Amino acid sequence: MLAIVLSFSTATAGSLSFGWAGFANYRAILADPIFRRALANTAIVNDRSQVLVVVLATAAAQVFRAAFHGKRTARFVLLLPWAVPSRSPALAWT
Repeated sequence: MLAIVLSFSTATAGSLSFGWAGFANYRAILADPIFRRALANTAIVNDRSQVLVVVLATAAAQVFRAAFHGKRTARFVLLLPWAVPSRSPALAWT
């Protein structure tokens, strides 16, 4: 909620002043061609990566439906990148 309120203000980092800007911040950022291009690039990367995730996840699900030697090891290798990021900070703090 604070981020939304601040987006309508003239507040800056390191300043305790607060002034109401209304939609001026949004008009300024939407008028910036660099921001619009960055927004378009973000949408393109997001869409393409989600399509890739769906395709690869469907393929992996079909592979793991079958019974084969080393299935548990293959499943472990597939899930390792998902599990490691949450474990690394925990190990670092111990």
